[in-house]
Amino acid sequence: MELKGADLYEVTCAAALAQLVDSLVNATPEPPSPPPPPPAPRPRSEPRAEEKPRRTEAAVRNVPAVPREAPRTASVAATATALRQDSVPAAPDGVSVVCGLVSELTGRVVREDVSFSDAGLTSFDMLRVIARLEAEAGPLPKSLLFEQETPRALAGWLQERFGPQMVGGLKSKKSPVAQLTGADRPTELLANGAAVVAKKRLPEHPELAALAAQLESRFAKEGGLPGRDIAPLLFLGSNGKGYLNFTERDGVLLAWSCAVSEQDFPVLVGEWTEWARENNLHPNLLSMLPLTEVAGVPFCSTPFGTVQRLHGIDKFSLEGGSMKRLRQRLHKFERSGTVEVKEYRLGTDSAVDMAIATLIDQWAARKAMVNPYVETVRKEVAQGIMADRHRVFLTYVDGEMLAAVVVTKIPSENGYLLDLEFFGDKMEDGGLDYTIIEIIKRLAAEGCELFSFGATLGVVVGTSSNPHPQVEQVLGDLRAAGLFRGDGNFQFKNKYRPENLPVYLCQPASASAADVLAVILLIANPTLGKQPQGQTESQPEASAPEHSKVLPLRVEETPAVVPPSTKPAPRPVPEAVPSDSPRQAELRSVGWNPLALPRMAGPFELVTDSWAERDEAAVADRSRELADRASAITRELSEQNTLPFEYVQAAPSGRAAEAALLRAIGSKRTIIQTNLFPSWTFNALDLGFRPVTVRTKAGSADVDLEHLGELLAAHRESAGLCCIELSPNATGGLPISLENARGISELTRKAGVPLVFDATRGLDNAWLLARAQGQQLWTVARELFSCADAITLSLPKTYGVAAGGLVATSHPALIRALRRRIADRGEEVGLAERRLLASALADREWIEEAVRTRVRHTEQLAERLRACGAPIRAAGGHAILLDAARLCGKGFTHPVPATLAWLYETAGVRAAPHLSAGFAPTEGCLRLAVPIGLSDGEVEQLAEALEGAFKGTERPADLLRVPDDGEGPAFYERRDHVPEDVAEDIEKGNAVKTAGENWAVVSQWQPQAVRRLIPHEGGQIEVFEAGQGAPVVFLHPFNIGLGFFAPQLRDLATTNRVIGVHAPGVGATTAAGDLSFAGLARTVLAAVRGLGVTERFVVAGASFGGLTALSVAHLYPEDVSGLVLLGSSHRVGNRRGDVNRLVVVAREDFDAVTNAGARLGTSREELEALLLRCESIDPRIGLRYLDQFASRPDLLEQAAKLKVPALIVHGVHDTVIKLEVAKLVHRTISGSRYVEIPTAGHFPSLTSPDEVNALISTFAKDVQAS
Repeated sequence: MELKGADLYEVTCAAALAQLVDSLVNATPEPPSPPPPPPAPRPRSEPRAEEKPRRTEAAVRNVPAVPREAPRTASVAATATALRQDSVPAAPDGVSVVCGLVSELTGRVVREDVSFSDAGLTSFDMLRVIARLEAEAGPLPKSLLFEQETPRALAGWLQERFGPQMVGGLKSKKSPVAQLTGADRPTELLANGAAVVAKKRLPEHPELAALAAQLESRFAKEGGLPGRDIAPLLFLGSNGKGYLNFTERDGVLLAWSCAVSEQDFPVLVGEWTEWARENNLHPNLLSMLPLTEVAGVPFCSTPFGTVQRLHGIDKFSLEGGSMKRLRQRLHKFERSGTVEVKEYRLGTDSAVDMAIATLIDQWAARKAMVNPYVETVRKEVAQGIMADRHRVFLTYVDGEMLAAVVVTKIPSENGYLLDLEFFGDKMEDGGLDYTIIEIIKRLAAEGCELFSFGATLGVVVGTSSNPHPQVEQVLGDLRAAGLFRGDGNFQFKNKYRPENLPVYLCQPASASAADVLAVILLIANPTLGKQPQGQTESQPEASAPEHSKVLPLRVEETPAVVPPSTKPAPRPVPEAVPSDSPRQAELRSVGWNPLALPRMAGPFELVTDSWAERDEAAVADRSRELADRASAITRELSEQNTLPFEYVQAAPSGRAAEAALLRAIGSKRTIIQTNLFPSWTFNALDLGFRPVTVRTKAGSADVDLEHLGELLAAHRESAGLCCIELSPNATGGLPISLENARGISELTRKAGVPLVFDATRGLDNAWLLARAQGQQLWTVARELFSCADAITLSLPKTYGVAAGGLVATSHPALIRALRRRIADRGEEVGLAERRLLASALADREWIEEAVRTRVRHTEQLAERLRACGAPIRAAGGHAILLDAARLCGKGFTHPVPATLAWLYETAGVRAAPHLSAGFAPTEGCLRLAVPIGLSDGEVEQLAEALEGAFKGTERPADLLRVPDDGEGPAFYERRDHVPEDVAEDIEKGNAVKTAGENWAVVSQWQPQAVRRLIPHEGGQIEVFEAGQGAPVVFLHPFNIGLGFFAPQLRDLATTNRVIGVHAPGVGATTAAGDLSFAGLARTVLAAVRGLGVTERFVVAGASFGGLTALSVAHLYPEDVSGLVLLGSSHRVGNRRGDVNRLVVVAREDFDAVTNAGARLGTSREELEALLLRCESIDPRIGLRYLDQFASRPDLLEQAAKLKVPALIVHGVHDTVIKLEVAKLVHRTISGSRYVEIPTAGHFPSLTSPDEVNALISTFAKDVQAS
């Protein structure tokens, strides 16, 4: 038999191969014999045999169905689990071999029992080692050196799986590191007129240099200094219309960039690929256009990274909520001193040149790994040599140079590339952003239109219809292991809101996944070749002829092959609706739940008032100020006099402080408490306490003293403490009166029960009392706090720190217990942090001003809200509680989530549900938490935004909670966007996530069918297939799975390879990134190609599936040989209640057939039962489809442009899609064949299978013959 390489990707030894073969031929497996010594690895230069995906009958019929829980490709988690199993101890010589190999590859000293990380190996060092091992052993887990973290463990693992001979063989072979250097390749002038030349040798060929210069000025995109080392070779096409920049090492090629028109791009790549084949080289190229075929060779295009571009920089602005964090970073940096950004021309002043070189040294010293090109750039800078297309900008703070940024002219466009950035040890946070903004401003003033941030590799921003499955898996494994991720770099650039364009790794479909590591290492660690006589590395263009000064001879384009006239559109947000505002689009993407958005996502963040969860400039400024105070004046918590207590103990957080105090309580486990903040409840339950709630007086936060006395008496024997929250969150921050606090103190002392105040917002409480009585804040605060035996504080909410909590007490027993735990277990907070907290506590002036201002801001907001009719339930010192039910009115199922979504949409305010802690008067509210540190201007902007919302005409829309697995944030859909029948099922709990019984149905009808799971876009596609021959691909109706096509899988499999693809959300298909018809078409193609189908195929779709089939045929005519539409249309119906449940649709349709006197092919009861067994849709994904359908997409225009044969089959009695619609589609598709089934309704393939199967079979034969 013959197998695809993909089938053997996870087969790592002879025993596993024997087991696979036995399963395929349905033989009884015999115990495997010991594996023979592994064969010698195939040299890199050996040509690869073409993999022909032919399938034997045994392979089709007897491969066991892959269970849903176990996809064929091993997951990273599963691999990691396997790696953790005990390995056979390595023989001593094996350990020494591994040590020597790793040292040779990385240049680092490694020892037998020292981890690779501790030995200083970077992620790319580890990739080098894995690539070398894979040359001997085949594909290996990319997390191998993390799991087997020492040379001894790695050697044992290798010997256990591959035998000692393999490990010994590592010693006998010279490691393939830099054996072949692309930069040293001799010039080749090919017979067809093409040329291969090292760019450092271009001056030897003036005619080629002149041609390259001309092509660069016309077509080249972003040019960057790193590219000259990454891609030192040039491939000039035979027609002289374009060139590729590429590199070579160990038989692997990587085309990094190009200069060519879109029209000539495929021809150029085809010639380069043919040259590679003739020389037994493996071509790979980075492209912003996915390639499917080059010169007749099938290609795969796997997402590999992104290029981020900012267009229209003259209109670039820092205004608006999306730029808030960037504004804050700039503001923060501006206050670090006198800041100045200057443009500098290298070579003007040798002292400045050396200062920049020193800056590069500082930058490099902080890096675990530095690409070799940095040293080249440093030499050029030190000598004052750099081409005119590169501009250098220097950032000074108080006269000291802190950063150097290089931007490079884009030859064929009016713009610049952010090329290189270096910054010194003293550079403050936000400095690089400040420099970039200044550069953008200056370029815009010069009339530039474009600013490119260049490429970031290792992130995925788009999808591909034809990724290489194994390459996609390897890249996913690398990202999961943290070895190939660009997240940080991507996020840094994304602050500027650029356009994110996908970059693909394009390779022949027969390429090996083993080349991926080689490609990454070619980029991360390029090999520098020897310079020609008379030319030094630090003189990149000195010896070039005058006319080549502008050539990119050693300064190459961005790592993406970009046909210049093409600007690929970014992948659309899947759930976007054209009419959405930006905030509506944000909300739709997270299920209308603003709490699922990132913190500080909108202009106004009122979810919490805790500085531990905030990121404003005020937080950073205060942290720096306190750090300076703590270093200038040493303060200890034991010396504090702000709180009226003898003993103060630091904790990592307020919750930790509460837990510390509860642990200090004796054996009595009852807590008499008010409606405390939820963290108290969690701690109490964790530590075995039983809370008992005391009543609060109506309309205030004061405790009902009579009820407190009753509870103290009732729990005389078990009460361990009484806990009262000052300015309690449950009431919205209303104050407890001083008289009430004294009364509580008196009652608890008489009962002998310690009194604890949660004084987190105690100063708010004290200020409200002090202001009313005309007293000083700290006088009232000390008297209030003194009523308690102990207090706890969560400092980030009031005291101007980002973390920390305190317990303060004068109670002897509590002090002893707290000190004993410290003596036993040590401090939970370090000395520096304790001193910082002491400095914060001592700064009474700052604290008082912050509290007074916060209370004033809260009152101002409440007053403005009341004036515009906002339903305020309560407003205290730190929060405003809004009555969501009153705002929404009657009939709302989820008033609080609906109001939260409305507030974010209309005002940009991210708020949160109020945690009432069982306090009935404030249940059903949402909370606007007002933090300290806001300026008057910020509060005015917030007030205006809130007024705009409440004075406007828009009101909250009710939401529908989408069923899920209970993990992660709640997900909603707008109630008015959901059909009545669907909404009713969800509200009644009938809509459960189900895969239906499709596989069971298909297995009954076609026992030889096989079930496959194809990895795709971070999820999977479920596919059923049976039979051999020309492939026919079936796409099912909207919420009916592939059991619907059971008759076709049974009967057509005798002559064809019948393939059924489950759409996103149906069956076990979870890949649901893009639900547009273009996205669904890509998913279908990925599934078919993932099965190894390389020839063209007929695609057949029923009902909604016909729309997807039409899209597949329109978008991929080179892949599709014919289209079959079964009871389908050209547009989506308006699902707003006008389509009923499947059971109703089936009943009405079958009624129409039988009432007309026609006979169903099978009993009506069996057909209805089969349809209901096959019903399947994930509720969350199903509701997302509705967002796509909202614009009523119409494919009639695509049908008119169709270039493949089409067969349209329609039931005469169809009650869902009328005959007139089918006839319109027939008239629109030129040359299509139209057939009516007189005995069928909407489901002809199910009710009249013999007729439909005969039509499809004949059609498939005809298109195959033609």
